[in-house]
Amino acid sequence: MNTSNFAFLINDWLEIYKTAQKAESNVYNEPIYAALLSRKALEEMLTWLYDHDSTLALPNKSPINLNDLIWEQSFQKTWGKHYGKELSFIKSRGNDAAHKSIGIPSNEALACVKYLFRFCFAVARTFSEKQPAYQAFDEELISQTSLALTEKEIEKIRKEVSEQRSIELERRTAELNQTQEELEKIRLQLAHYQRISQQNGEVTSPLVLSEKETRKLYVDVMLRQSGWDIEAQNVQEFPIQTTDEASKKTTTLKADYVLWGNDGKPLAVIEAKRTSVAVERGRNQAKYYADALEQTYGQRPIIFYTNGYDTYLWDDAQYPPRKVFGFLNAEELQRVFVRKAQRNVLKEQKVNQSIANRYYQERAIRRVAERFEQEKQRRALLVMATGTGKTRVSAAIVDMLTKARWAKKILFLADRNALVTQAKNNFNQYLPNLTGIDLTKEEDDGKARIVFSTYQTIINRIDSDYRNEKRYYGVGHFDLVIIDEAHRSIYDKYGSVFEYFDALYLGLTATPKNETDRDTYALFHHLQEEPTDAYEYETAIADAFLVPVKKIKLPLKFPTQGIRYADLSEEEKIEWERKFYDPATGEVIDEIDSGAINQWLFNQDTVDKVLQSLMEYGYKVEGGDKLGKTIIFARNHKHAEFIFERFYQLYPHQDTAFAKVIDNYDKNAERSIDDFKIKQKYPQIAISVDMLDTGIDVPEILNLVFFKPVFSAAKFWQMLGRGTRLCKDLFAPDEDKQNFFVFDVCGTFDFFGLNPAGIIPSNSMSVTANTFVSRCELVFLLQTQGNAHPDSEDFALAKALVETLQSQVSNLEANSGFEVRLHLRQVEHYSKISSWSSLKNNDLQDLREHIAPLIQNEETNELVKRFDLMMVKMQLAILRNERSQRGYVEKLKVMAGELLRKADTVPSIAQKKPILGMLVQQEYWETMSIPSLENVRVEIRDLSKLIEVSSGKGIFYTNFQDEITAPLVVEDFAGSYGNFESHYAKLKKIVLENANNLTIHRLHTNQAITSFELDALDKMLFEQSGVATHEEFKKIIGDKPLGEFVRSILGLDPHSVREAFSSFLSNGPLTSEQITFIEFIIKQFTANGKIDPEMLFEPPFTRFHESGVSGVFPTHDQKIIQIIEETNRKAMVG
Repeated sequence: MNTSNFAFLINDWLEIYKTAQKAESNVYNEPIYAALLSRKALEEMLTWLYDHDSTLALPNKSPINLNDLIWEQSFQKTWGKHYGKELSFIKSRGNDAAHKSIGIPSNEALACVKYLFRFCFAVARTFSEKQPAYQAFDEELISQTSLALTEKEIEKIRKEVSEQRSIELERRTAELNQTQEELEKIRLQLAHYQRISQQNGEVTSPLVLSEKETRKLYVDVMLRQSGWDIEAQNVQEFPIQTTDEASKKTTTLKADYVLWGNDGKPLAVIEAKRTSVAVERGRNQAKYYADALEQTYGQRPIIFYTNGYDTYLWDDAQYPPRKVFGFLNAEELQRVFVRKAQRNVLKEQKVNQSIANRYYQERAIRRVAERFEQEKQRRALLVMATGTGKTRVSAAIVDMLTKARWAKKILFLADRNALVTQAKNNFNQYLPNLTGIDLTKEEDDGKARIVFSTYQTIINRIDSDYRNEKRYYGVGHFDLVIIDEAHRSIYDKYGSVFEYFDALYLGLTATPKNETDRDTYALFHHLQEEPTDAYEYETAIADAFLVPVKKIKLPLKFPTQGIRYADLSEEEKIEWERKFYDPATGEVIDEIDSGAINQWLFNQDTVDKVLQSLMEYGYKVEGGDKLGKTIIFARNHKHAEFIFERFYQLYPHQDTAFAKVIDNYDKNAERSIDDFKIKQKYPQIAISVDMLDTGIDVPEILNLVFFKPVFSAAKFWQMLGRGTRLCKDLFAPDEDKQNFFVFDVCGTFDFFGLNPAGIIPSNSMSVTANTFVSRCELVFLLQTQGNAHPDSEDFALAKALVETLQSQVSNLEANSGFEVRLHLRQVEHYSKISSWSSLKNNDLQDLREHIAPLIQNEETNELVKRFDLMMVKMQLAILRNERSQRGYVEKLKVMAGELLRKADTVPSIAQKKPILGMLVQQEYWETMSIPSLENVRVEIRDLSKLIEVSSGKGIFYTNFQDEITAPLVVEDFAGSYGNFESHYAKLKKIVLENANNLTIHRLHTNQAITSFELDALDKMLFEQSGVATHEEFKKIIGDKPLGEFVRSILGLDPHSVREAFSSFLSNGPLTSEQITFIEFIIKQFTANGKIDPEMLFEPPFTRFHESGVSGVFPTHDQKIIQIIEETNRKAMVG
């Protein structure tokens, strides 16, 4: 009688049997080790299979690991069709078991053993001379075994799994050694088992889990990752009694899962449907369960419904259903209920004036509150010009949400370490009572209320940080996520973060609202050009909250027009011929376009003229003796270094720290930025490559040099924003910063004058993703336009490409990371070879959107990856007969020519000399085919790393005479392109221009007004505002009544305010402190038009006394409050 389900392995696979039996025996007493041993037995069986199954090709890589064996193409076509997903499950759970922080429940260990049995049984029935009889898996046998593992054995297995050790295959060893004896042995071995396989014929292996059990298993894994004990009482198949109101008939139903709180009340109910069924089918059923649970327990649970691919959360008492990554853990769900019970009405919360006290800041905060509370939206987008206090506004929103108990844990995301550091420092200043950590430098011990992080850091932590057997950063870990500089390029790179966390989202951007791309609006659930609130550059200039730009066009010829050989002097032509002669073609190029300048060609005179113009015309400080703080935006690192070198050649007397290159080559870049921020410290000139474009706050900046082309509107406004901040006493006491210079070398202002939205790239894909998508497009074209005959080269190339692409997708399926799970449906679909047989346009869309961003490339050399991309782009251009094909061909010729010049000194190039020589000959290109180009790619791709960086050309330094083509003129910058003048700025202008209007005058001088007068004023302002509807007009005004809005612009006439206080002032002697306090009230009214009486007990009024007005006027505080309220009321109808 068998004592193990794996007894069929004893005769031919004894060692594998021993491992499998140990796995089987530990399912219930040590499930972690059962999972580890299942993985080990799987590796052993696959190793045997690859050595003995002639239909399997060896993975074309070294070293080989378990994942390679599972996803090798030939395996997927045969064994993988039936068992691939199950084997991936064994591998994934085994990998989890190797990490001590992740637990494995017994039901998952049992699934591993069952899947192992099914696969091993199929192998045995295929390759055993005495084929084992058909048998089903018998769970009864598990309880009869009790083989214990020693701790030494356990650690050995755990180490093997965690280290992903290399797998040794006999066939691979024999092929490498090339000894006749070993090869003959392998040949005979393969032939022997091929005969047995043919004799046994097609075999079947019993299913060990039903579709329902399989779906449940995957939902169980999701729950376990969220820390739920699914074996706990009343969690699974919980009976719920419901009564039909009409018939009074009671029915008992079973909810798939109910998740419980410590108080015995239901936190969530989960309905799971088949993967083939639309997920919405479970919604009404789950609601039915929630109704019944609420009736019984007095608490309405959160509703989840899922089909294994898509999961939705429905808090139907508050929000419509929304798609989520997975299930919330117990602490996160409990926080939802606490929040519901304790949170306060946002509309009634005060804005913290010590953080954000400008009118537009309060308006933005109020509108975000309205969007979250009244509109029941979970995402908000603020458009605010750089320097107007985006960080302050976000801090004040955090202050409001935390005090109102809407948010407990906050995540602040930025795309660079320096911006993370700056944000954390600012928040520490604004909200000292809320602890914060920088996740790029500190560990999260759970005590911090605000986590500051880069996108990549939090993405890595989501998959790697497990504590107490669950993901630490669960789906509901954060209540609010703040996105600094929200725009499309961030979503393209890090979109998975936006889909993972179930939280309120606040996006911040400086890009004007009509130039913010539609994808950004869609990401935050807004209509195009309708952000939650906007406060733009020209309004801020009108309000004197920013200083304006003064642009200086520096019209150098080379950066805008390129260099023509014919325009050079005779001496310069000699230098040109020496540097740009191609011995492979015998030609000298005629011209170099402007795109090459500062990319791979660096011209001394061009840089010198820019630096000389800056030093001569740039704003100076210290009585004109020293150039003001300056940023030069360079194109790349070599350009920055060349500028630095030329600066000290021209100005050797300057301090060695006066100018500094700040880019990602600088290991101490953050320290350099900190030094630059300090007024008294050097550097005075920061030469930046993509590090100072955004977010860095240096009010002392007086000069910017745009020394690189800029095509992104978001980037343009961010760069301009480096200079717009106010700075008091910059030149001398009472001599404040009034404006700043932008030296425009590359025609940036002219470009955006013609293209206000800039050039919006279709997608900022990585090289790896771009190559994957391009190869998919190539397969599509070969399948639809190429020679479809199975013997044709086109067919063979398409087939080879499909095998490569499908393998890349299959490797993703084995990845249990959250980014892959977000697109699991598409990953599973394109892991099947059959999905590639006839690609359609919708397949290309799916592959681009869902698969390409996930693809990993084993190639690490950036130049080789770019060469692969260039070659597939060339193939596509030729097939589509695009004009760009000529450029690709010429580029490849240049690369081949440069390599040929090195052939005599580099052996690896010498070996490829025939194919390189062929590429520079026109004859090859006249008969070339797409498959032949693929052969070229494979043959010379490794040589691409020997070519100098940049478009196949070398790096060249020249000293040709450049020319400033027009006089330097200082011009104003309007602050807008197109027709999007700020409605608020326009309305403000109308009010100021009509200050003598009777009603406006009465409001300004604190006189009562009638409803007729107010209606007439409303009509006048609306008609002159230029907006289409009265609703839009109301949006501009905000939540202030019209009278208050007018007063907020004009303030109150100081004589009228004094008149309001005259009676109080004449009733008795006042102390000097009391008089000063009243004068301060008058100033506030004069500036803002209104005072909220509650402000009298808060800063800045508490500087007179810690109790505010009550401390200064112990017996008359109510009288002062009464006067203020009466003054405020006169802005309303009398």
